[in-house]
Amino acid sequence: GNKCYPCTMMMTDLYTFAQTEWHDYYNEVTCHAGGLTSNDPANSPAADVLERYVSPDGYPYVTINFYGGRLGTNGNPQYFVQQASAALKRVVKKYEQGGANVGIAINSVAEGTSVYSRVAITAAVEAEYKVTAWLLENNIMGNQTGATEDHQKVYNHAVRNIAGEYNSSNVLGESIGVLAAGQSYDTAFELPVINNNWNITNMDVMVIVTAKNGQGRWEVVNTAVCPA
Repeated sequence: GNKCYPCTMMMTDLYTFAQTEWHDYYNEVTCHAGGLTSNDPANSPAADVLERYVSPDGYPYVTINFYGGRLGTNGNPQYFVQQASAALKRVVKKYEQGGANVGIAINSVAEGTSVYSRVAITAAVEAEYKVTAWLLENNIMGNQTGATEDHQKVYNHAVRNIAGEYNSSNVLGESIGVLAAGQSYDTAFELPVINNNWNITNMDVMVIVTAKNGQGRWEVVNTAVCPA
């Protein structure tokens, strides 16, 4: 939130981490929501729902793949880089041999007051999958509490909308059923730009594919981002 001083430190942590080689291994979403976002230009109805889905017990809060552990901030960006690198290594290690469980192709077009995305996924591993699309906005200028650096005054990857009928217990879309290895699935999404203050020319679409794991939880198996 823009009224949150520790969030300013986290923005520097994330900015620092994005300069490392690990930036090839993740796509980032920022969720400006909760009780510290009055007049926050990066807030949105989708952000408020996503915050309830993740259910953080404090701010700021970073999670990998929704339940991959919490990363905090202590004002030392290099310490955050160490912690985030270790967390991502655990995720990447699962896919070192065979690569991602699915491949993703996206074509996104901004037209009128919506962004439309055509999405194709191809499974490398047989599983039950979900696929969804999130609308993200970049280059949002904000009056951030405690900001001293330019990168602390610009909000990127802010979630603006989530495809379909999302709610606080499901932001990942509906099951598309089981795909066999090598099987493809095509779909399309419309992501309305519902606020006149949002800049459609700064929008990206992030596609998230999840698979049901052995514990019955939906685990992120790949993401991809495409400018509108």
